[in-house]
Amino acid sequence: MSELKIDLSDLRCPDALIRARAAVKKLLSQSCDALHICSIEPSLLRDLEYANAHEDWNLAIEQMKRPVPEVLQKKWNEDDHSEIYEGIVTLNLISLRKV
Repeated sequence: MSELKIDLSDLRCPDALIRARAAVKKLLSQSCDALHICSIEPSLLRDLEYANAHEDWNLAIEQMKRPVPEVLQKKWNEDDHSEIYEGIVTLNLISLRKV
C-alpha cells in the first residue's frame, strides 16, 4: 500500500487548495491508495469534500485535528508574514483514501 503525503502547514487558501487538488489528481492517476494532508487552512476540508462529491473522485475523507507544535509556532513568529498565522492553533490532518 503506497501513500502520498503533503505538508501545507505554511499555506492558506487559495494556495493550500491549489496544491491539495494537485495532490488529489496525482493520487487518482497513480497506484497510490491514500493521500495525507497536513494543513492550517480551516476551509480545506469543506472544499475537498465538495469536490469529492461533485467531481466523482470516489474518495473516503477523514479529518483529525491536533494542536500546532511549539516549534512550528516559533517558526511562524519568526516569519516576515507572521500575520498569516495569527489565530491558528490547530493542524488539520486530512486523509483521503480510494474506495
